Amino acid sequence: GNELADKLLSKNKSTNYLVTQESGGVQGTVDSGVASAKDLQNRFPTPKVSLPRLHLGIDLSNESPVVTDLVAALADVGVDVTVSSSHKNSGLNFSDLMEAGVHVILSFPDSNQPASGFPLIPTINVASNSPLHLALTDDFDLSASSSVAEIIEKIYAVVNGELTKVEAIGAGEIIAAREVRSV
Repeated sequence: GNELADKLLSKNKSTNYLVTQESGGVQGTVDSGVASAKDLQNRFPTPKVSLPRLHLGIDLSNESPVVTDLVAALADVGVDVTVSSSHKNSGLNFSDLMEAGVHVILSFPDSNQPASGFPLIPTINVASNSPLHLALTDDFDLSASSSVAEIIEKIYAVVNGELTKVEAIGAGEIIAAREVRSV
């Protein structure tokens, strides 16, 4: 019964052990848990941290005139950039970028692909002027007309905790290597 609770309480004094029957039922337990979590959050605020050096990945499944200037501007402020453009499929480029160790992905998806994300790395999507992207404009973080300054501003916002649009809705690509042939 209470062995686990006793062990947790002895190791961490900030642990608040709640029993449904003693808390006024499920809702009372939830309310008490939320209050305890808020108290912990107030007592132990999350410190702002800066990365010593940001490594940005660019998925270039669709050519964009802004990329050359963007890479130069990011290099000027000390951001490492890896560009993956070997695939027209963003998901495959995402895998390459993850392997390269990027912290954030800036995706320029193919004009026939919707905005997409990667479960392990925040992904900022930049739309093109394709009919599909224009129809799904609310799914993209940035428009095709975004300037280098606007893109950099969005990158820093995401690095500092802002959710990307695909993160907010929980969308993402799952890429698994094919191990055997289908028959």
